[in-house]
Amino acid sequence: MNQMTHDLSAELLARLDHFVVTSGATGEQRIAGRLFCYCALERERLASVTPETPLLGIVLRGTKEVWTGTFNEVLPAGTVFALPGGAPVDVVNIPDARGLYESLILSIENLPAPIQPIAGPRRIERLAIRLTAELVETLVHTAAAIGNNHAAVGKVRLTELLMLLAEDSAGQILLAGDIAQRAQWLIAAQPDAHWTVAQLARELGMGASSLRRALDRLGRPFRKILAEARMQAARRTLADGASVTEAAVAAGYASRSHFTRAYRQAFGATPGADARVIRRAELRSGV
Repeated sequence: MNQMTHDLSAELLARLDHFVVTSGATGEQRIAGRLFCYCALERERLASVTPETPLLGIVLRGTKEVWTGTFNEVLPAGTVFALPGGAPVDVVNIPDARGLYESLILSIENLPAPIQPIAGPRRIERLAIRLTAELVETLVHTAAAIGNNHAAVGKVRLTELLMLLAEDSAGQILLAGDIAQRAQWLIAAQPDAHWTVAQLARELGMGASSLRRALDRLGRPFRKILAEARMQAARRTLADGASVTEAAVAAGYASRSHFTRAYRQAFGATPGADARVIRRAELRSGV
C-alpha cells in the first residue's frame, strides 16, 4: 500500500468511525435501508456465501480474506471492496488485535435511473477499489445520507458514487446487474452458441445447480433467458436486412420451422411478416 492510499484509508476510517459498533454484537447489524454493518469477535470462515445483490463494503476493523473461484484477495482495514451478486464466494473475517472485526456494507439492490448496467468482467482479478480523494468524500456523504434515512439525498449520492465506481474495474462489479442479467449478456454475445446451463455456469464462475436455483428465484429460468436473447438477436439481424434463414442461423436455430414457431411466440408474427413491418417503419422514419 503506497503512502497516498494509506493516508486516504486512514481518512476514510476516521470519517466513518461513528459507524463502528461498540456493543460487542456479532453478525449483521442493520443501520438503515440497504446499509448495515457485519461484526465478528472471533475468526470465522463463511463458505459459499452467495449475495443476492452486489455488495459494496468497507473494512472498518480487522481483515477480510475473500476467495472467488481460484482468485484470492486480502482486504485490510480501510479497504473499499466489491462483491458480485449471485456468485458464491468464500470469506474469512479476522478480528484485529483488539478482537474486533467489522465491515460497513451497502447492498446495491437496484441501479438509479441514470446508471445503466454493464457487462461485468469475465473473470474477477481485483475486489479492492482504488481510493481517490473524490471517492472518499462521496463514500462518506453517501453513507451519511442513507444511514440517516434521507431517501432523496441518498439516491443522488448513490448515483454519484456509482458513477465514480464505474471507472474502476473492481467497482464495475457493482454495475453488472443480477445473475439473470449477466447470463443474458453472455448469451447475447454469442446467441448462436450451443448454450447449456452447465456451460453458462462455467462462464459465470459457479455451479450449474446454483445457477439454476438463482435464476429460478428471480423468475428468469435458463430456457426463458436463452429464448429471449436469441429472439432479440434474430430481430436485429432481420432489421439489418438479412433473410429469415440468416436470422435463424444467427439465433442458433438449425431448423427454420422451429425458429419461425419460436419467433411467432415471442413477437406475435412470423419472422418474414415482422421484417416487413420493421422495414416499412424504417422507410417512414427515413432510416
